[in-house]
Amino acid sequence: MIQVEEMLAQLQGPLTRGEDNVAPDAAELRNSAELLIAAGDLQLARNILRSMIQGGSLVSWALRTLGKTYETDSRVDIARRCYQDAIAYEPHLEAYRCLASLEIRSRNDAAAADALERGLRLEGLSHRLKTELHKACGNCWLRAQKADRAEAHYRKALQLDPTSDEIASNLGALYLQSGRIQEALRAFEDATISNPRNSKALAGLGSACLAEGRKREAHDHFARSLEIDLQQPTIIYHLVKCAYEIKSYATAARLLGNYVQSAPVNANLLYSLGGLQFHLGRIDEAHATVSRILKIQPGHSGAAELYKLIQRYQARPPVRNT
Repeated sequence: MIQVEEMLAQLQGPLTRGEDNVAPDAAELRNSAELLIAAGDLQLARNILRSMIQGGSLVSWALRTLGKTYETDSRVDIARRCYQDAIAYEPHLEAYRCLASLEIRSRNDAAAADALERGLRLEGLSHRLKTELHKACGNCWLRAQKADRAEAHYRKALQLDPTSDEIASNLGALYLQSGRIQEALRAFEDATISNPRNSKALAGLGSACLAEGRKREAHDHFARSLEIDLQQPTIIYHLVKCAYEIKSYATAARLLGNYVQSAPVNANLLYSLGGLQFHLGRIDEAHATVSRILKIQPGHSGAAELYKLIQRYQARPPVRNT
């Protein structure tokens, strides 16, 4: 593999010679900058990128790439200016995307949505790109708590792709967040019709049913969601809560048991599991779970109380048949 120092030596000659010598073409400069970035030598890459900009070679690409090198170094303000300069030089979708991505990482979701909306005004965008941009705008406006603007973009995205379960699910989340439960239910149902394994839509159906007090249906939707994607701690919590309220423990115990085997140890989740096991009459399992909690967190009051209940249960004399 060519060393960074050797690459610099090869580049410095053509870049610093007089006008009688021919400079490397744009493709060579681009390849060299990309190799330097991959090697981690951002300063040398920037030198090449600035030379390209000054020489008028692939200026838009060079400005975007220069911005990415500054973003890598967390020099956000300079990166932002590079992306803005790239847009001013040549309004290109990739420059708008770079700027939007930077604003999202900086938690400036409204600014990110604005950049994406400007990108949407470009001519010649494909059907697929317009759909993706409307969806991204909707996500940004939703995080920025501008529900009306988010809804407008989600609806436009669905007009372009009515079968998109992801967009329908996002729209359902917006309605749920806004308290529009019936509309949320319809959106989540549309999402599951398009994709029965959309775990987020199933979880959304559970939350919407829970908001209407339909706890058994909520429990079943949460369980179906977790069967598809177990790594949803919030949905685990909702499932367990529903299980206790409807006094149906087996499904929650099974899914929570699977979850605690793969997730970092959490005393409160183990406590919930121990309680479910106790209610199911699986006393030895409940005893082992509670003992584990008290080793991790000896002062856990709930676990201590449950341990006493288990001991009293175990101390009962056996029931004899007569």
